[in-house]
Amino acid sequence: MRIGVDLDNCVADLWRCALPLCNQFFGKEVRLSDITQWEMWECIGVSKEEFMDYHDACLGGAVVIEPVTEAPEALRRLSQEGHEVTIVTARDQNFGEETERWLDEHGLGDIQLMMGQQDKRAAGSWDTFVDDNLDVCLDLSPSVPLVFLFNQPWNQARSLPRGMVRVSSWRGSTTIRVRQAGDWVEDQY
Repeated sequence: MRIGVDLDNCVADLWRCALPLCNQFFGKEVRLSDITQWEMWECIGVSKEEFMDYHDACLGGAVVIEPVTEAPEALRRLSQEGHEVTIVTARDQNFGEETERWLDEHGLGDIQLMMGQQDKRAAGSWDTFVDDNLDVCLDLSPSVPLVFLFNQPWNQARSLPRGMVRVSSWRGSTTIRVRQAGDWVEDQY
């Protein structure tokens, strides 16, 4: 089974780790729960340009980014079971060295990495995909049999289309659901 997984906020816990520096950088007191839309700069009250400068500083090493709880273990386990796991990120190639080093440090250096992928549909043909961006998940859902929306304050929706499942962690149930998705996909196609 081909599994695509978004890096930031699904594997690398970017916003939980970067928010304290964000508040210091911009002189704000924003909580993670205050980030209620993908255009995060609007929630913080700064321009997109200011936000992107800050964002690039975080990716460049200004913040120690921890992994999402149990994400490395789950992805390694899925890979060891024979699934083709690919970490797909919109991060620019300029952050390739830092990104690869981060993956190596967290035992994910053997998992394929695709960088600079703004359009995750064009990045590959997936059997299942995990992302925290609701718009990406909605875009993928017609062509990807099962899409997992990694729960975050910025991706809340009243209802999700058929074939899209909201998950809150990588703990056992999500890994089992991804594995079962592969069985379901194989039965359907």
